[in-house]
Amino acid sequence: MEITSTSCEIEKIHRLILNFIPKVSRIACVLWDQSTDNLYTYANSTRTGVPIKAYQFPLSASKSLTELSETGNYRYISNISENIPAGNRHSDWLLAQSYQTSLTVPMHQGKRFLGLVFFNSDDLDAFDEKTRKELCHYAELISATVSKIQLPIFIFTAALNLHDFETENHLSRVAGYSYLIASRLVELGAIDDELAANINLFAPMHDLGKVHVPKDILLKDGKLDEAEFAQIKEHVENGLKVVEKFENLGMFPVSAFTVLKNIIAHHHEKLDGSGYPNGLKEDEISIEGKIVGIADIFDALTSRRSYKPAWSINDAFAELHMLAQVGKLDPLLVTILETEKDKIISLQTIYSGQDENGQMLKQAL
Repeated sequence: MEITSTSCEIEKIHRLILNFIPKVSRIACVLWDQSTDNLYTYANSTRTGVPIKAYQFPLSASKSLTELSETGNYRYISNISENIPAGNRHSDWLLAQSYQTSLTVPMHQGKRFLGLVFFNSDDLDAFDEKTRKELCHYAELISATVSKIQLPIFIFTAALNLHDFETENHLSRVAGYSYLIASRLVELGAIDDELAANINLFAPMHDLGKVHVPKDILLKDGKLDEAEFAQIKEHVENGLKVVEKFENLGMFPVSAFTVLKNIIAHHHEKLDGSGYPNGLKEDEISIEGKIVGIADIFDALTSRRSYKPAWSINDAFAELHMLAQVGKLDPLLVTILETEKDKIISLQTIYSGQDENGQMLKQAL
């Protein structure tokens, strides 16, 4: 059976579980970003309660969750109200729901920690030891779906880094900036957590097709001539050719694969039709393509290149607003990113973009 999304897969597993364990009120999956140490909301199947959205939390801030990530053991809480203290957004949300029982199971891909699966019940002490073991097996099914999505990403990203035309830091920054925009759109109700998470996962692959572009063009010290720029523009179609070879292998849920293709195909398109490769306009461009396109431009402006110095954050946003005013970029998305200046500086520091004084530490080619 074709999986259309991770949320659909979790809902399918939830329906199956309810035939044998009817007390499971909610299943939720969160992912872990190793570079930022943040756990962030991804997909869920909720029968009672209101899902928490666009939530991030440092794994290291929770001793118990850190232990799960390291040991592979599960955590069982038989009475949430007596064991979960208020004080952060997740705890306050959890205590406001009707859930009384919580089972938390870590997801791993080999030795690599991926994230967590939560099972909740409205009843006290709802899961006996036998039931907990059964739910851990169902968590493995969810983990397998997540692994299917993430494994090709690491393979493709490794290929990009080996080509040495862009640093890993550039790819990570573009993903980070994209997620800042996407997570805010989740809060506004414009997109869901799964799409935001997939944008974060797939954004580093936006320039995958550049593995086919000669290095002497990618690393040219100076302005490209018309013929060289034409070769650069081919990276979009080349990237699509690479990932489409994997389409029939079922390596991604359909919705995730669509996001990946849209990011590659649309990140150089412009709202006024002046972009490439297809001159798409307005709603012809996917939201993920618009987001990653803005993030890519912003990082290009604020990074030192062989032919230019790094722009300041303020100058970069002045340029983005100008591009929005002339109809090339979505003004709402530009404004959303601009409101996240503190997080932008944090991301630049995490990914060796700038030091504490705002000076570029490494060149992003």
